[in-house]
Amino acid sequence: MGSLQISDSFQNSYKSCETYPCNLVHQTSYPGAVQAYRNRLDNASSKLFTSNEEEILIPFRDLLPNEQGDFSCPATRDQRAN
Repeated sequence: MGSLQISDSFQNSYKSCETYPCNLVHQTSYPGAVQAYRNRLDNASSKLFTSNEEEILIPFRDLLPNEQGDFSCPATRDQRAN
């Protein structure tokens, strides 16, 4: 099996991930617009990113088997009963 060949531009983009979206390999927006997006991300970063695992909450719904043995969302199953 051969090794994966990655372009230099992709490698450079990956290595400078902290500068997203300014580091995109293919940019379709004007540099000023990309910098404006970057500024908006920087301003919102305290609400978007954390390194403290205790602050992370990702809610999800468990799928439970119904009477037929199919899996359904509990809220959906409850709504059908009404």
